[in-house]
Amino acid sequence: MRLESRLLIPLLAAALFYNAPVSAQEKKDSPRPAAGFEGKEVKSESMPQFSLLVEFFELDHRSANKLVSQFAPRAADAGELRNILDAKVKQGDAELVETGWLRGLSGNRVKLESIHEHIYATEYDPAEIPNTVGGNLSDQAAGDKKKGKAVAAPLPPNAGSPDGPAIHITSANPSAFETRHLGLTIEADVVISENRHSLEVNAAIERTERIDDRYFTRPDSEDTAHGIDHISMPNFYTMTNTIQFTCIPGRSNLVGFHTPYQDPDRRILCLVTTELILAKTK
Repeated sequence: MRLESRLLIPLLAAALFYNAPVSAQEKKDSPRPAAGFEGKEVKSESMPQFSLLVEFFELDHRSANKLVSQFAPRAADAGELRNILDAKVKQGDAELVETGWLRGLSGNRVKLESIHEHIYATEYDPAEIPNTVGGNLSDQAAGDKKKGKAVAAPLPPNAGSPDGPAIHITSANPSAFETRHLGLTIEADVVISENRHSLEVNAAIERTERIDDRYFTRPDSEDTAHGIDHISMPNFYTMTNTIQFTCIPGRSNLVGFHTPYQDPDRRILCLVTTELILAKTK
């Protein structure tokens, strides 16, 4: 019995020695509520979001130049300018020609597109002189026409006369195409400051319109339907604002000044108004 007691005492001491630190570590790592929040549900903070309002105002160039000269030094606080433009719109002296609005989270890229996709030819295969011409299409020419290949159109009855076409050629065929977005596109990266008193805005605003088509044709062949077709290329007009600025939420900012293509006596002012939107997660 004495021998067993001598063996048990060191074993019990060793067990107490090794278990004490483990219990202390577990006790140290166990989560505890902050002071004053014992037994209370902790609510999550509101997540800051932003919104961008983009507006294009068109008015007479004399009034526009005067307003820009007056408010350019206060471009970061253009609320008064926006009120003046709103009043001119109601009076019929100005027009709100475009508006875009989008919303997002701080530090994320947002994009708005209100567009029409215009597909047009950018390259053409040149016109060619056919090997054979005649009043009727040959069997081979008829087969080529069904396959979409360029063939010579039948000559008119007076083709051999002095009044007929001197040279008979196939039409030029489009061989490459591109797509252009017509309308309004806004792409922005916005960062809200930690105290939520300011925003860092990095944005690209683009408004594109199709003006008309430019035609390329052989001299003196504009109205003839035999031997050549018109080659056309569209003309576009684009207003682009690539901007980086710091602003205060709730204020309007003057960011662009443009001349519309259709009337050089008019001007277009671009304004951006920023806001903070607080949305709680619970």
